Amino acid sequence: MRIGSKIKKLRLERNLSQSDLAGEVFSRNYISQIEREVIQPSKKAIKHIASKLNVPEYMLVDENSNIDDEMIEKIHNAFLSARRVYMSGDYKKCIEMMPIIIKNGTLLNSIDFLQVKVWYVDSYSQILDWDNALKYTQEFLNEDKVYSRSELKLILELKRVEGTVYYNKGMFEKALHSHLAIEEEIEDKELDIDIAFRIDNLSIIQVLYEFIGAGEEVKEYYKKVMEHSKKHKIITQGLLRSISRYYRDYADLNLEEIKVFYNSVIYTAKLVEDWVRVAIVYSCLIEICFRDNELALVDQYLKSLNETIPRLEGNYYPGFYIAYHHLYRGKYHVKLSEYDEAKIHFNKAVEFLEENKRVTTIKLKIDSLLEIASLYMKLEEYSSSLLYLDMAEAVSLEYSLYTKLKNIDDLKTKAYSQLKTKVNKTESILD
Repeated sequence: MRIGSKIKKLRLERNLSQSDLAGEVFSRNYISQIEREVIQPSKKAIKHIASKLNVPEYMLVDENSNIDDEMIEKIHNAFLSARRVYMSGDYKKCIEMMPIIIKNGTLLNSIDFLQVKVWYVDSYSQILDWDNALKYTQEFLNEDKVYSRSELKLILELKRVEGTVYYNKGMFEKALHSHLAIEEEIEDKELDIDIAFRIDNLSIIQVLYEFIGAGEEVKEYYKKVMEHSKKHKIITQGLLRSISRYYRDYADLNLEEIKVFYNSVIYTAKLVEDWVRVAIVYSCLIEICFRDNELALVDQYLKSLNETIPRLEGNYYPGFYIAYHHLYRGKYHVKLSEYDEAKIHFNKAVEFLEENKRVTTIKLKIDSLLEIASLYMKLEEYSSSLLYLDMAEAVSLEYSLYTKLKNIDDLKTKAYSQLKTKVNKTESILD
């Protein structure tokens, strides 16, 4: 097959017009003449057309590289199957299907090929395989290509997966950089992006600024989330995330006002069956009630959280909130001086988290270990307290969660001091 016929066949396969193929570099008439074999394309034209068709240049210029219709159909059918599998949530099977599609991805149109790459890396992310998710995301992002506006939207999807991986590896500064880059690209290119995607990205930026202690930026991005949500009259998971976290730490409201607001969030989240958000809001309310020493309300919201857990989907979230429930229940028993019950719940929280290597879960594990250590401090069992502090320190260092180390060091200093005082008293009595 000659070059003009190849170009025409590939163009029609991708539902592109001659004007689409010409872009702003060449004229439609020039492309027409190439396809009719009136003229031969220049090297510049071959490079441009190959890029537009998302095929290697050799496929156009090598007369022996005929387009295999059977192979094109096979890869197209594989693409449709991969889409069904990905949408069904069978991420491991989706990953198994991807290598042959990606290897022959130039037989797909450029949008579908990019979509395959998004499914591939997101599938790794969904099964918590952060290393492969990051490896392939960066490989795809580093490809030396010029993308159309439609393609850029999918590039932003890849960038979001990169940010998600960094977040879950505890690399919050890098995660923030990825999500800020998404927002900058949307602004600079004036991309007509899905509003739920944008609100979600702004919400994550707000959360990341919260993690690094940048209070003013938290307020700035909360305001942006609210502005976009009001402008488009839309309620999204990103909006619910932003307001649930903001009102926990930054809103200048009393407990009754916060309860009214959170109850409206819970009602809205239940309407859209966002049970993860419901669980998060109950967790926020529990923390606020602990802060205000409203133990009756703590008990009430713990029961509500426990009733919500069975509604959570997937392998990750139920265990995560079961652990949270035990952590909070343990703190509740400490407040009531029911220390044996507290120990049971703290240890159950750690047990649920032992096998999970997601960094947000690791943080919860450290918090649980610190609660156990603090309980033993209260009971003046300083050796046991130091044992759990050493465990918390080891986990913090293993996952580079250095923000936890100061609290651990302070508790260890206090425990050593109290242990030394206790030993000295014992020696004095013996003397």
